[in-house]
Amino acid sequence: MEEGTSLINVLAQGIVYEDGTEEPIQIGEACLHLFNTQKSSYIEVCGEADCLSKSLSYSLRNLDRLCDINKLSGLIAIFHSLKIDASWSGKGVGQVFYKKIEEQLVLLNVEMILLTTCEDEIGKDNTSDLPVYFKNLGFYPFQQSGEPIMYKKLLNPYIKI
Repeated sequence: MEEGTSLINVLAQGIVYEDGTEEPIQIGEACLHLFNTQKSSYIEVCGEADCLSKSLSYSLRNLDRLCDINKLSGLIAIFHSLKIDASWSGKGVGQVFYKKIEEQLVLLNVEMILLTTCEDEIGKDNTSDLPVYFKNLGFYPFQQSGEPIMYKKLLNPYIKI
């Protein structure tokens, strides 16, 4: 990351190969933003997030209520969407895809993952299933007024939530 880089947009593609073929099949995609807590001002990042996405802005503006921002030393990932192709839905590939993304986020020194559970941002049709779906992936709810935020700590045992 270059000096002063506030938010980095990441697009991850879920690709599988069926037995006996060499053709990749895209099963889904995820979009998230990475916020570098050491190189960017929290206030400036919140201002930039306002211009990019409703859920990104909402998640970041509530981050200071969730933890002590001054104790963060790694990256924060904010999920914008996680979508699986309808023909692959219900087969467990969404969870596998998410877990692979999380493995990569750990390698990048991501401390925490945030997401809001509003339907238009995450890409599920039934939002009542979202908190359970993400709880099963290790997320915890953090309720403020408005849409609920879910979070998951990946690193840094000093973050108190």
